[in-house]
Amino acid sequence: MKKKLLILGSVVTLAIYSASAATPPNVPVLVQNQLQQEFKGASDIKWKTTDRFYKASFSVNGQNLQAFFATDGEFMGVSRNITFDQLPLVISTEAFEKIKDNKLTDLFEISSDRGTEYYMSLQNAKGKTNVYKSGGESWSRY
Repeated sequence: MKKKLLILGSVVTLAIYSASAATPPNVPVLVQNQLQQEFKGASDIKWKTTDRFYKASFSVNGQNLQAFFATDGEFMGVSRNITFDQLPLVISTEAFEKIKDNKLTDLFEISSDRGTEYYMSLQNAKGKTNVYKSGGESWSRY
């Protein structure tokens, strides 16, 4: 019986240690709770911190997402990488024209209180990268 209690205690201690190791100590509980409130079922959470915001990279419903929170815990927005076919039709034709002589290196969307915005990075033959942004109607250099 003592052996089982010792093993159980060790497992609980290890689980608590692992959970605390995944969250940097400088991410306030308020911010962590906000993530759980916005994205129920989030798993594999990894935090990064800056002076201006907290970034959580995680999985939910089979998608890899990144959520951003202000230092006061306010939810700022969420981003995810997307494929070309996930672009709205209105901007996919123009994006295709821009990609013709370039290499698409990054494509993602950001959803926030401003709506959904799309970003793509294109690299030309000389290695120069240009970033474009769209609010859903046309692309402009960012």
